[in-house]
Amino acid sequence: MSLYTLEPAEWGGTSPSDHKADSRRTFPLGILLEKARWFIRMRWVVVLSLLSFGLLSHLAESQLQALGVIPGKIWPIAIAAVLVLGNSFVALAVRRPQRSLSLPVNLWVQIILDMACIGVVIHFVGVFSFAPSFYFLHIALACIFFDLWASFGVLLLALASYTLCIYVELSGWVEPAALMLSWQQEARVEMSGWSIVTMSAGYALIMLALWYIVSRMSVRLREHERSVVQAAKKVLRLQEDRDKYAVQMTHQLKAPLDAMRSIMMLITEGYVEPVSGDIRKRLLEVDKQAEGLGELILDVLRLYNLQKAAGRPIEPVDIDLGERIRAAVVDLKQMADKRRVRVNLDVGELSIKGVPLQIDLLLHNLLSNAITYSFSEGEVHVVGGQDEANGRIFLEVRDQGIGIAAEKIPKIFEEYYHTEEAFKHNSTSTGIGLAIVKKIAETHGLKIQVESEVGKGTCFRILFPRRLPQLPPDHDRSCPICE
Repeated sequence: MSLYTLEPAEWGGTSPSDHKADSRRTFPLGILLEKARWFIRMRWVVVLSLLSFGLLSHLAESQLQALGVIPGKIWPIAIAAVLVLGNSFVALAVRRPQRSLSLPVNLWVQIILDMACIGVVIHFVGVFSFAPSFYFLHIALACIFFDLWASFGVLLLALASYTLCIYVELSGWVEPAALMLSWQQEARVEMSGWSIVTMSAGYALIMLALWYIVSRMSVRLREHERSVVQAAKKVLRLQEDRDKYAVQMTHQLKAPLDAMRSIMMLITEGYVEPVSGDIRKRLLEVDKQAEGLGELILDVLRLYNLQKAAGRPIEPVDIDLGERIRAAVVDLKQMADKRRVRVNLDVGELSIKGVPLQIDLLLHNLLSNAITYSFSEGEVHVVGGQDEANGRIFLEVRDQGIGIAAEKIPKIFEEYYHTEEAFKHNSTSTGIGLAIVKKIAETHGLKIQVESEVGKGTCFRILFPRRLPQLPPDHDRSCPICE
């Protein structure tokens, strides 16, 4: 017995409209958001470090002093509290960008706040220590987040913050402090000498060199990123043109195909001159192939419309899932009777949110797939309910059919894919039905589990989310799948 799970695709990401680069937004919004999230995670690490040192200063003050470390009881916790407030604000802005200031503005506010906090940390850790190197990370990130002049502004902020920290100590406004007792003694001796000027000039040169190198690399990276985006857009346009042409040709084939089937039906049903049994048999075989081709045409059109719908999500509505399942079983009764397959239902009153026509299509494809690949005199069990473990609504469609080998299960959701066993069992299958199911699952955030054993059957288990993925605020509410 093999089990395979198809997780729902992540909702969101970057859309074509996101790939606009100008002097204010030098990276696509999706990439900028991801970098901002990484920056937020790094800041939580800093907060945790400050809180740990503050706690350690209270619990092991004498031990720290014995090691020559000057405990910081108040300042680490105070700075951590300020960073928590600022980081929480930026995290909220990243999570709900439409309800807050623009992302670059939020980043600027946070960078200014960080500069002030680093200045305080440098004072208490020591101007002669490693602490001024904290500026390096902000300068490098500014070169990534912003354009050339904006990152230069961050460099100036870092230099101003560091200069101010040195000035307030050199002028006597505050007493020099340091993390280590030896650093503090050294600061008291050398604060009046030229060493402080030499040291500050050295840090300033390092910051300037870092800004120049990283900014040059970032400019090259942005140029490369823009060329890649333009190439991707060109490929996407070519693919869309190809798909439109294929769909147009497919649609044009449908009318003559229906006409051919109508003529063959008139002949085989005896509405015109009688034909021999051999000719009638051949015509029925041709009609069966034509029926499969007609289903392929419809599936191609459905898949194309679903792909358009995925780019333009629509507003979901309340759906009675049990009623939809029973309606799908009624629609497929003739197919089940023809294959001598019995469909058993165990579905109560289940309510979900979604797109009705897409949910109907998903149910139709799952049920018809189960009926098609069941053995004659077999059964299809359809069970729906609420999972007690996670509280999510589920739907199971289990057949008694040919089954799927474990290594082939991940491929069954690919377009036009057939296993050899499936083709032998049903040569008229389009190979698109499960690709349609996958596309609908992505739109609705569904989780699909496939459990199968060769020769004994397959079970498709659909887990519906507690809530649908949030739709973009500016999405097109039209419904391509309804066309």
